[in-house]
This record gives sequence, C-alpha cells and structure tokens, in this order.
Amino acid sequence: MTPLLKQLREHPWLAHALLGIVAILGLYGVLVLRDANAELAQTCDQQETQRLRLESAAGQTEWPQRRAEIQSRLAQLQTRLWQAPTAALAQARVQDRLNMIIRQQNLQAARLQVGSPTPVSGAPLTLVKAQLDFRLEPAALPTLLATLLTNAPEFVIEELDFRDQEGSRVNLGLAAYFREGSS
Repeated sequence: MTPLLKQLREHPWLAHALLGIVAILGLYGVLVLRDANAELAQTCDQQETQRLRLESAAGQTEWPQRRAEIQSRLAQLQTRLWQAPTAALAQARVQDRLNMIIRQQNLQAARLQVGSPTPVSGAPLTLVKAQLDFRLEPAALPTLLATLLTNAPEFVIEELDFRDQEGSRVNLGLAAYFREGSS
C-alpha cells in the first residue's frame, strides 16, 4: 500500500479535501474553455460578417465604372497640385507666386513668410506652408481669395484671421501641396 492510500484511509477528510481540489481545478478548466469558446465564436462571427461584405462587394457590377470615375477625378485633382523637381524649388515657387499676387492685388504693408517644405506622410507629396499678413482693403479681400483658390495650381487656405482692434489687418495661413515632377 502506498503512503498516500494509507493516509486517505486513516483520514477520510483528506479524501474529501483532495476531491474538492480536483473539483475546483475541473471547474476552472471548464470556465477557461467557455471563455476560449466565446472568443472563438466572436472571431468566427466577425470573419463571417467580413466574408458576407466581400461577397456583396464582389457581386456588384459597377466596379469598372467606379474605377474610371475615380481615375478621372484623380487626374483632375492632380492638375490642381503644384509640381517641382525638388523641395527647395517648391518653396521658391510658392514665394514667387505669392509675391506676384501681392503685387497684382496691390496689398498694402504685406509681410510674407514661407516655411520649409515638409513631406506628407503616407503620400508622395511635399507641403509648403506660408503666412501672408497685410492691411485690409475690404474690396480687395474677395478678389484675393478668388485668385488663391481658382487659378491652378491652388493654395489651401488653412487660416483666415482678422487682427487689430479695427480689424484692419488680415493674416492668411496658406498651404501648397507639391508632387514631384517638372513644370
């Protein structure tokens, strides 16, 4: 007879305690399996939902038409982007263009600051930001904004701020997006 069996026969409460420990471990195992089963069921449901969405999308017949529309729109948007072979030329082109607009619009007491070019994450583009500060001539503001937004390549107006107590100064925050290329 082994010492464990001998102890179990001499002390019956020890057998009950051992049986209780085995029952607790069994219950713990069942709970862990139930949680794992719930996670697996949730994963299966998510994959089934994704499969149904993909089947639905694959069954649609408009994809070639959508692709043609997107390519057409992309070509239109690319004509509105600035082009420069280097980041330094991109910065210089923004400076030149804004100086030309300042002269054409006859902006009074204008101050221009052009920032350093920065790459746009996730896109093959370079961003050049500029700040244009000038004395407000109410008649000139609408034509200035139209000039900035309608002549390709376009500027993006990020900020329009009226300063001074009389609102006599305007600060424009501008951005220009460049793609590599010559032009």
